[in-house]
Amino acid sequence: MIRTNRNQDFTCKNGAKDIDSIKVIAIWGVTLLIVPALIAKPDLRARTQVGQLVVFPDTERSCVYYYSPFDLSIGTTNEGRPDLLLLLTRYTGTAVRGDQGTFTPYSLLSFRVVMPSPDSEDLMKARKAISAEWRRIELKPLPIQWLDAAVIYTPVDVAGESPTILPGGDFESGEQKSSSTTRSFWTERYFTMRLGPHDAQLLWKAMHEGQLIMSLGYAFYADGVGSDQPIEELRGSPELIAELEKRLGNRKSDEENNNVNAYLVKAGALPIQIDANHWPGLCKKIDINERIPPDYPILRIYCFDFNNALNPDLFAKVVDIEATAATFTGRVNNSVRLRVRFSQLQPDLYCQTLRSQFAVRLDKPYRFRTTDILLNSQMKVHDWQERTVWTNILDVTTPRIETPSEPDPENGEEGEENGP
Repeated sequence: MIRTNRNQDFTCKNGAKDIDSIKVIAIWGVTLLIVPALIAKPDLRARTQVGQLVVFPDTERSCVYYYSPFDLSIGTTNEGRPDLLLLLTRYTGTAVRGDQGTFTPYSLLSFRVVMPSPDSEDLMKARKAISAEWRRIELKPLPIQWLDAAVIYTPVDVAGESPTILPGGDFESGEQKSSSTTRSFWTERYFTMRLGPHDAQLLWKAMHEGQLIMSLGYAFYADGVGSDQPIEELRGSPELIAELEKRLGNRKSDEENNNVNAYLVKAGALPIQIDANHWPGLCKKIDINERIPPDYPILRIYCFDFNNALNPDLFAKVVDIEATAATFTGRVNNSVRLRVRFSQLQPDLYCQTLRSQFAVRLDKPYRFRTTDILLNSQMKVHDWQERTVWTNILDVTTPRIETPSEPDPENGEEGEENGP
């Protein structure tokens, strides 16, 4: 199913700068209300089951507790089919760019994931069980630093076929339901994988030759005070667990994650039954040249500033994208401008796929601009930059600045000379 949720689109007519400033300042203004959420430090050693909730106390504030995420499930449409799409896209080149007749595959597998919310009665019972003075207990969602997932699939009708692991994959936002707050977890997100030509064709063939069993394994990691003893275990088939362990190992070996001390707090695995013959809308193929249709993915944007805790002074990063529409929009230069946000409140959301309500021209370059919003109320608006290739990902992570070490005269070290 094609997602109809779109990244925020706003006017590019006269006064756009004022509108940009107002919207960015509004985002900053919210920080005055939610900065206390950034100092959360749950005690993950004191896990307690209270009714339907798993809760953890705060290490410093005795009246604050956090509840763990709930089991995930695959979203379904009103007709009962899985809300899933395998999209195979080929860029066939254009005469303008001189690459007419070339074929560049760009394939995605995306499906909607749902998490239930606790009802008010469960929260009230949990507060009452924690303390007799339950009205004074503040019960919040556990701050999640990382959310990893892995997908494997196996054809049902092929005897002896071993599970196939699909590479990569990221949880993405797109609507208000995709964001957690200081009061509740997110309830819907999309898990999206960019597939290579080989994996895309194998999956397409398997989905059309018969029923397919796909499994999603997931793992929530929280930053807090933990112990050497695990409080949760990975779940799923041996192949699924091995892939999740591999991805966690890659995270821990990445030196950029040295600032994060995350522990596994919730894990699960769930099957996805797929029958492309019964639900033909699960698979689509399109060829594109100068333009891509509305609501189709046009660009993937990554920001690891918050996921890797690279800059504790950075509260949010706003990314503005400006492209050329393929149809009349009534705007300056017939442009389309979209905006996405990354935030310290959502460190587990580091990827967003850009979609537009207008068809976009891929034979024209796009440009982007980032705005850093700091905890001290300052903002830094960076210059516009231009990109000509749409099929590459856009990584807006703040570049690391290597600080030269001070020379040690006692060991005979000398400082570096500046150039002439």
